[in-house]
Amino acid sequence: MKYIKRLFKYELAADFAIQIQIRPEQTIEHEFFHLSATGLLLIRRGYRWDGPSGPTYDSTGLMIGSLIHDVGYQMTREGHFDIREDRAAWDKVYRETIIAHGINPIRAWGHWYALSKFGWSSALPHEEHIYEA
Repeated sequence: MKYIKRLFKYELAADFAIQIQIRPEQTIEHEFFHLSATGLLLIRRGYRWDGPSGPTYDSTGLMIGSLIHDVGYQMTREGHFDIREDRAAWDKVYRETIIAHGINPIRAWGHWYALSKFGWSSALPHEEHIYEA
């Protein structure tokens, strides 16, 4: 038997669209998301992500922020954005999104700070490891 270990907790049940401040030079198209040059991010039904990280509960604001942030980091891992130049922009979008969806700005700052210090490795390209049993 061969398998891949994944840490997904959630799967998007319907398409989700949101306008963000990140605008690529060219539209980024993927099976599960689309980011236009105008900053319209469409995440398609079926996208899987792990939700908010850290010691927290998965409230609505954090769920929306974590969805957008995970897509952004995935685009970075896939080479659409530069980790040194653009990762901080995705962290900022996360902070702004969770505040806009009801998270206290002080709490949002804590989440942003943790991402800015410890989130970089999640944006690095990596190969999935295939395990055997």
